[in-house]
Amino acid sequence: MPVSIIWTETFKNKYKKWIKKHPEFQKDFEESIRIFLNEPFHPKLKTHKL
Repeated sequence: MPVSIIWTETFKNKYKKWIKKHPEFQKDFEESIRIFLNEPFHPKLKTHKL
């Protein structure tokens, strides 16, 4: 079941600043978001039902 994400302006700004400080994590973050959008409970994400 695919999901959608709504990016707030606050998140976008904080993400930009964080990526500038930690560019080595950008690829991992983007991969995790892609996986989450397609399969929110993928084992790699270590998510669980509440």
